[in-house]
Amino acid sequence: MTDLELFAAIKGEIDYCETTKLPVNPSFTPTEQHRLDLIDRYMVSKYRDGDTDSFGNQMVFYNISSFPVEVASKMLDFDTKDITLIAEDERYWETWLMEKELRFWMEDRKFGKLLNDLAFRYPRDGQVIAKNVDGEVELVPLKNLRFRPNALKLENTPIIEKYEYMADEFKAEAKKRGWENWEKVELNPDKAQTGYFNKVDKVTVFGAWFPVGYLDGTDNYFIVSYDGHVLAKWEQDMFYKGLRWEELQGRLFGRGVVEKLFNEQIYLNRIANYKAEGLNWTSKHIWQTRDVSFKTNLLGNTDNGDVFVTNDPIEPVKMEERNLSFYNQEEQRWEGNALRRNFTQEPITGERAPAGTPLGSSILQARMASGFYDQKKEDLAIFVKEILWDWVLPEFKKDKKGAHSLMMKNILSSDKGAEKFFNLQLNYRINKQKFGKFLPPEMWEMKKALEAEKLKNSKIEMPRGFYDDLKYKMKITIVGENIDVASKLTTLQTLFQIIGSNPSVLENKTTKSILFKMLNLSGFNPHDFEDEEVPTVQGVAQQAQAQRGGSIAAPAMPTMPQVAPQTATV
Repeated sequence: MTDLELFAAIKGEIDYCETTKLPVNPSFTPTEQHRLDLIDRYMVSKYRDGDTDSFGNQMVFYNISSFPVEVASKMLDFDTKDITLIAEDERYWETWLMEKELRFWMEDRKFGKLLNDLAFRYPRDGQVIAKNVDGEVELVPLKNLRFRPNALKLENTPIIEKYEYMADEFKAEAKKRGWENWEKVELNPDKAQTGYFNKVDKVTVFGAWFPVGYLDGTDNYFIVSYDGHVLAKWEQDMFYKGLRWEELQGRLFGRGVVEKLFNEQIYLNRIANYKAEGLNWTSKHIWQTRDVSFKTNLLGNTDNGDVFVTNDPIEPVKMEERNLSFYNQEEQRWEGNALRRNFTQEPITGERAPAGTPLGSSILQARMASGFYDQKKEDLAIFVKEILWDWVLPEFKKDKKGAHSLMMKNILSSDKGAEKFFNLQLNYRINKQKFGKFLPPEMWEMKKALEAEKLKNSKIEMPRGFYDDLKYKMKITIVGENIDVASKLTTLQTLFQIIGSNPSVLENKTTKSILFKMLNLSGFNPHDFEDEEVPTVQGVAQQAQAQRGGSIAAPAMPTMPQVAPQTATV
């Protein structure tokens, strides 16, 4: 395929995306670009056709779209600390160490910010697209993508992504990535083409990915400039992943909260502007009279105490608004319908329920809303786990494949697992040393405390390939998705009842192994339930000092009274 044929294929895909009208789209946003543009405008309280009416007056915008999106984002939010690794065999501590180091690694890569962006864009746009760029996971702005809007799956359609650079940025990026033919790209704004393929002050570049078999040859990813120059090409596997909020038949992208409230937003804006226009009229004071000779402006040309001599009475014109009750009723009806459609009601938003609302109704609403968002959070968790399995973990293992070290103090926390791991390392170091058979107990405790202080500032040496064989011996569990809080609470209550009725269950190896296996499958580290206090140098010293003292404290010597100095004034 020649460069001209390739550029023609890219232009054809772009034109098809921009001109295809979907029957499932609202009539006022027939194409995907129109729909995405209106979503962005409604989120910032802007109209599609301008913010002034036919008389030039500023129109008001009664935004009911952003609040449900923010509530949904709050309900879907989770962080890197909620991502846990669960061992499927007895290798608890290898998996625990990998989990700790993975969290540090994700913090350095700002993976938590990616999760926050996912929780916000997912309900707002109804679709999120993530991509893997040189080991970094990024979210793609949907307005920069061109695709076949009526495709069944994302991997079945060519994907064209648009990039815009300033002239100097384009030169730097081309040199950094080693692009070819970049000197042939026209950078002079006076000579460059305008339109979608380029802007006057920007240089547009397209990254075009085609499914295998769409084009001749093995290369299926191309970097092409706006004027048709192929800058780079190679064979590329699918590196995009997508997730839909609400699936619509006949459309590739899903429907989000803002699009779902298009009609409610338009109608409430209409009511708000009717009220604003009515307020503009009712704020005026106008009078009327049949006396044609009286032409005085009563507001500007009169003072207190003026007497008017007229042939007919002067009466005020009735300007009061007579539809306020209807406007308020319509606002409450449509706004309530919008909140109900997105489960954005009082128990979820934190607002106070109306007076007289039964407690049972509030509980039922809270359960319904929580069930709705739990389902969406489960979908999002599955999507995040897919990203972790396919992109994050391979990159993490690649970075940590060689021999490396991990500071012990960095992994110490209030977590019971950290305490147990520290105790294991401490006992191992002490057992390697030989202190003699008859070492006094207080000296033994002091030695243990000294070793504990040394261990806190030591490094954990990781051999090469330490995590290579753990891929099939662990599971990724996102808290609130696979193991919910109610299930964990039930497990703890059951454990408490078992130990309370039969404390010896922890002494028998068989029953202890079975109990620990149950805890592991429930999302707990079984070693968290074994307590062992780590001695400190200060604690051991104080204990030894207390043991060294007698039964009666030595009397303190009395202090001699001192005479306060006096100053005489002559």
